[in-house]
Amino acid sequence: MANNVQTTLRKFNVILDNLTKNSQELDSIFRKFKATPGLLNATLITANSKIEELSGSFKQVADNLNGSLVELKPAMANFKVLSDSLNKLELNKTVKTATLTLIKINATLDKVGSGNNTMSKLMTEDSLYVNLNKLLLSLDTLAQHFDNNPNHFLAPLGKSKKKIDRDRRKEEEARKAGQEKK
Repeated sequence: MANNVQTTLRKFNVILDNLTKNSQELDSIFRKFKATPGLLNATLITANSKIEELSGSFKQVADNLNGSLVELKPAMANFKVLSDSLNKLELNKTVKTATLTLIKINATLDKVGSGNNTMSKLMTEDSLYVNLNKLLLSLDTLAQHFDNNPNHFLAPLGKSKKKIDRDRRKEEEARKAGQEKK
């Protein structure tokens, strides 16, 4: 039994030694825990200052945005007026009308290009041009004759038919003589 008591005491001593080590480790942990609130306070103070800086930055950004919005209000009002003016112009209707007009012009140009009508003949054949030139030359000659001999056209005012015919023959002979010289 003395042996059992001795064994029990040894085990008890081992347990006490373990408890002593554990209590020392607990003391170390508690010492570290004592420093933790101070570290947490320092961290919170730093975080608070950063949050205050961010808050100031957010306030500054918000103030800048508000200032920009105030500056944009007149531009937006002008844009609204412009938009209303464009709506009143009925641009869609104008564009549709212009498109229809261009379609009609293209159809007309296609007809002109086909060669089966007067306009295409005017563009490709020179006979009308030649005939119009002859007509203009005849009109020019008539105008010159009227300027040079107004009495021929004003016979009812005193010139007889015989005199007009005689003058015409003389003019015709003079003209032929002038052409022969050329």
